[in-house]
Amino acid sequence: MPGDKGKKYRLLWISNPVNPTGQFIALDDIHALLSHASATGTFVVIDEAYGEYTDRPDAIRSASAFLKSYPNLMVLRTFSKVHCLPSARVGYMIASSESLRQAVNTYRPMFPFSWFSLYMAQLAVLDTDYVNEIRKRNLERKTHFFELIREKNSELGAFSFLNSDTNTLMFRHRNLGADALHELLAKQGFLTANLNRLTGIQNQGFLRMTLHGDGVNEKFIDAIKNHFA
Repeated sequence: MPGDKGKKYRLLWISNPVNPTGQFIALDDIHALLSHASATGTFVVIDEAYGEYTDRPDAIRSASAFLKSYPNLMVLRTFSKVHCLPSARVGYMIASSESLRQAVNTYRPMFPFSWFSLYMAQLAVLDTDYVNEIRKRNLERKTHFFELIREKNSELGAFSFLNSDTNTLMFRHRNLGADALHELLAKQGFLTANLNRLTGIQNQGFLRMTLHGDGVNEKFIDAIKNHFA
């Protein structure tokens, strides 16, 4: 936006952590963006679907910290990721002004979710120990995964992995295209997301994987070392 002088936008939608890279945008950068957007009359939505992965046990790292300063801001979170309730289809919005909340309510369905989904979401909000444990476990898995990558670097030189602040990692192969690699990994029993047609990174060969426990990450690394390195 700051580089697009003369252009005006009605709405700017940003995911933080970024989807699909999983990388967290520093709140100082979000603050600067909000300041510019406010000056141009642009509404800003910060989609923090993976936000719980970058929070801390003693602090929430969220754009919601700026709600009192910017009347153009909306922050979204969901129960589909860390809370493991995708089928509940429950999320929430925190808006900086009553007018924004009323505008959203105008288009909201009469019954946006079931009573049971709401009940599950209420239980999830209260279970902070679970969220802290999931975040801790994910950090341990990610640290261990990159330790394995470094140990086997000479055997995995054709692969490159992007660091992430969430439970997913983007990666690609130097010589294999995304479609071919996606199919070959599937035959080895590993399901990945093919990002080759995703706007912004199309035709760059990226796939995305989810970090797992119980030896799955080790099996994945052994598979790519033995079949694709």
